[in-house]
Amino acid sequence: MLSEDMRGDLLCAVRREVEMHLCGSSSRQEVELEKYGELHRLGGAFVTIKKGEHLRGCIGNILGRKPLYQSVLQLAVEAAVGDPRFLSMECTELQEVRFELSLLTVPGEVDDPRDIVIGTDGILFSADGRSAVFLPQVASEQQWSLEQTLDHLCIKAGLSPGRWRREGCTFQVFQAEVFGEE
Repeated sequence: MLSEDMRGDLLCAVRREVEMHLCGSSSRQEVELEKYGELHRLGGAFVTIKKGEHLRGCIGNILGRKPLYQSVLQLAVEAAVGDPRFLSMECTELQEVRFELSLLTVPGEVDDPRDIVIGTDGILFSADGRSAVFLPQVASEQQWSLEQTLDHLCIKAGLSPGRWRREGCTFQVFQAEVFGEE
C-alpha cells in the first residue's frame, strides 16, 4: 500500500504528464517521484480517465516492465490519446476529467472460476486464442454477479456469453490498490 503522500504525488504527476502532452505546458510544479522507493518496483498498472461518471479512457498492462512510476506516467498519456474506443482528449477537457490508478499484484492461476471473488479479484480470461481483462472494481461498479462478469468477459474477448463454462479456458486473478482524484 502506498502512503497518502505517494498517492497524491503520483496523481499530481499523472495530471501534469497528460497536461504537458495535450497542452504543451503545465501549471503544476514538477513532482519528484524518484524519491519513493516503492514506486521503483516493477508492477502492472492501469490508468482510468473518467468524465463525470463515464469512461473517457483506460489503458494498462498486467505485468510491469519498467519502474511503476514510469509505467503509470506513460499509461496516463496512452489512456488520454491512445484508447481506441475514444477520440484523443483535448487540452480543454482536462478540467472535466479525473484520473484513477489501479496498481496491480502479480496474477495467479485459478482452476475454478467459482473461486473468483467479485470486488476483490481482477480477472484475466483466455480461451480460443482470445483474452479479456476486468479490473477488480468493474464488476462491483456494474453490479454484476460472478456469472454476469464472466459472460461480459467472454463478450469483451469476442466470444459468446457462457464460453467460460466449457473446457479450454484459463483464469488468472490479481488484486489492485485503487485510488484516484476526488
